[in-house]
Amino acid sequence: MNPDSKDDGYNIRIAVFKDAYAALAAQIEPKIYFHGFLMK
Repeated sequence: MNPDSKDDGYNIRIAVFKDAYAALAAQIEPKIYFHGFLMK
């Protein structure tokens, strides 16, 4: 992914993707520890 693109449409789509990715990660992370895939 190019963080310095001059295409505004691309930058908007990347921002939306990053927000969705962060939301998904926030939902998955507690379950990873709960089910014992990783230990804190």
